[in-house]
Amino acid sequence: MKKYFEQQVYVFEEQIKLALENNLPIVIHSRDSFNEIYEVLKKFKSENLRGIFHCFTGDKEQAKKIIDLNFHLGIGGVVTFKNGKISDF
Repeated sequence: MKKYFEQQVYVFEEQIKLALENNLPIVIHSRDSFNEIYEVLKKFKSENLRGIFHCFTGDKEQAKKIIDLNFHLGIGGVVTFKNGKISDF
């Protein structure tokens, strides 16, 4: 388990609450933590929760989950790399 995981989740949830209270989008950079982030975001799913997963490098299934939560995908140059998975979409 990641060190300080519970604290990270708590702070992330507080940031989501602030964004919702102020009608602001959130920007997420997810690296090796998609499932954990997705589980937190699911708890807050609403019409007002929105944002972007910038530098998205996940798979098609993860992309669908993100879009279902009212988020956008930031697709950077990394997807064009040899192992970038762009052909999977």
